[in-house]
Amino acid sequence: MIKISKVLLDNLIGMTEIDSSSYMKFDGLCSKLDFSPEDLEADLNSLLKDNRIKMIDDKIYLAEHHKDESILADKINRRLDLEADKIDEILNQIKNQEESLGAFNSEQKKAIKSSFEEKLTVIDGREGTGKAEVIKATANIHQDVYPDQRVIITSPEGKDAENLTQGTELNFQPLSELLSYENGEFQQDEHHPIKGEGLIIVTDFHKCGLNMAKHLFTAAYSDFKIVLLGDKNKLSGYGTGNVFLELLNSSRINPIFLEKLRDSGTRKEITELLESISRKEILEIEDTGYLYFLNKDNKKEIFESLQQVVSISSIDSSPLDYQIIIPEVDTLDLYKLNLAMRPLLNSEETKEFCGFKKDDKVIINQDYKKKNIYKGNIGVVTEVGEDHLYIQLKNRQEMIFREKDLKTVSLGYVTTVKNNQGNKFPNVVAVFPTGDTEKFDNQLLYTSIAAATDTLFLIGSEDDMEEAAHKVRSFNNTLAEKIDERKRVVSLFDEFTVKDLDTDEELVYRLVPEDEHGIEKDNISIETDLGELVYQKTEGTTVSLRNTVDYEIVDIKPSHKLPKDLIAEYLAMFPLDAA
Repeated sequence: MIKISKVLLDNLIGMTEIDSSSYMKFDGLCSKLDFSPEDLEADLNSLLKDNRIKMIDDKIYLAEHHKDESILADKINRRLDLEADKIDEILNQIKNQEESLGAFNSEQKKAIKSSFEEKLTVIDGREGTGKAEVIKATANIHQDVYPDQRVIITSPEGKDAENLTQGTELNFQPLSELLSYENGEFQQDEHHPIKGEGLIIVTDFHKCGLNMAKHLFTAAYSDFKIVLLGDKNKLSGYGTGNVFLELLNSSRINPIFLEKLRDSGTRKEITELLESISRKEILEIEDTGYLYFLNKDNKKEIFESLQQVVSISSIDSSPLDYQIIIPEVDTLDLYKLNLAMRPLLNSEETKEFCGFKKDDKVIINQDYKKKNIYKGNIGVVTEVGEDHLYIQLKNRQEMIFREKDLKTVSLGYVTTVKNNQGNKFPNVVAVFPTGDTEKFDNQLLYTSIAAATDTLFLIGSEDDMEEAAHKVRSFNNTLAEKIDERKRVVSLFDEFTVKDLDTDEELVYRLVPEDEHGIEKDNISIETDLGELVYQKTEGTTVSLRNTVDYEIVDIKPSHKLPKDLIAEYLAMFPLDAA
């Protein structure tokens, strides 16, 4: 018999991967597992005792998710309490950027100004509202005003920052690289901070998961301003948390909303459709010369219509300008669907290597550091050799791929909404198979359509799409709640007070790095028993020292109140493998 505790943990882990949530409700878990509350009680207590889970009221978290939310909330609050240096004549700087980027509306100007006047700026904008121009202007101004500081443009998925900076002199770095992701873990944190000072701009932040966000905020010391941009209408990212939506929901954060549309190069009909979906309005799709809707009620009709549309609409289209997009559903085999579409888009029978032939469209399915390519990059096979392929990725030089490299490559005629997110194509065919509508919702519909810039074909059931347009997913997260509560968490360099629960004696220490040699009295190393116990614990937590003394953390004074030169002196004492 499988232990209930294992089933419980598996369900919590699976839920975070699928639903971007950090907890499950007790009743919901009982219902999902088909167990009574009494059946779960013993295993819940066992998991609580082993610190595998955390239970607050009726919310059940994986312990690491609860801890990550608390740490991230505290780091965000510390940043909100800081004041940034002001730039003189910022409006003149913005005006100078308009000469190359076009006139900014009042919302964009507010976003750019905030990026220099606050240590944290959160910007939400749907497709076509000019987020890219805000990023470019902010980065350019910072480089002009602070030439000796760093400007880091990054994103949870490398291709998004890469796409944004193409055709500019701006550099980008994927978040996974900035935070040194190796062997399944991020290496950068407050012990190994991001080197230097300046500005960190994160685009497509709606894709950022809780653990990645926590490492960003712990590794970016206060010498960096952070600007986060995302689109709440799009699919959330990988992993738990739905951090961007939580930031928008916090009463402590004053996000800037870009709502006025700019000329983004997308057809008016597509832009208007996206606008109606973002407002959760009834869809009224009328066929035009650029927008087509094929209302089909069963899978056979949908597939036949797909074949007809592709046969006609793909004529004279470059593979890089044409994309078929489907939701990620269990009843569809993506590989088989690619093989079915291949003869319509690349009919010549030519030599193959590892299942690929000349002119095949391909997609990179995972980041590949060796070749500096990213998940979601699209390309075309240009040459097939005896033991290799040449692939031309979009906006890249031709690259050679040998058999071992092709583990990161798949056929790319058809891709899922999630894997394609961030890519744009003049011609898109978005297919919504009927009967698999559990995962169809407003975000998925919006993200599918947002890929098209010129011509869009929608194939599926009108009823299913109408339902999806009005279906807004709910997420089980408490990051916004924790931000608003403003509970402190013990961090490096903090001064903290603990109270002996037996004697009521209070002790005050400052938490310092690993080696205490030469450090003044009342500082305690993170490597000591007490230092290790209190580190990253929340105010109000009780810790037990060697099972003999119970201490409650009664007060935490944040390290940002220390003089900057003192923190710098501490850091200089200890080697840091900074990014």
